[in-house]
Amino acid sequence: MLLIEKSENLQQNEKSKDSMILSTAINIHDKIPKLFDLEQVKKLYPSSYSQSMNVILTQELLKFNSIIELITSSIKILIEGLRGNIMLSEDFDEIGYSIYSN
Repeated sequence: MLLIEKSENLQQNEKSKDSMILSTAINIHDKIPKLFDLEQVKKLYPSSYSQSMNVILTQELLKFNSIIELITSSIKILIEGLRGNIMLSEDFDEIGYSIYSN
């Protein structure tokens, strides 16, 4: 009987842990910024010899967009896994643990 109670407590702790991670992951997802419109940036800050920093600005925004896409796709996978729709890899388990620990 005591073993069953411990098992039930462990399961409830895991559910509350997963729900906290899920809640935090959804919160993170909602705060992820939108991608920069590179075409608009190129129109506002055209590349020219006299304005070489505009090229750097475009390159940096392209890198930033790649990071935003990676974070967005990773957090979506984590959310789907926590909802039980897909299996999570060990990497995503570690991400979940990091969210829970911090």
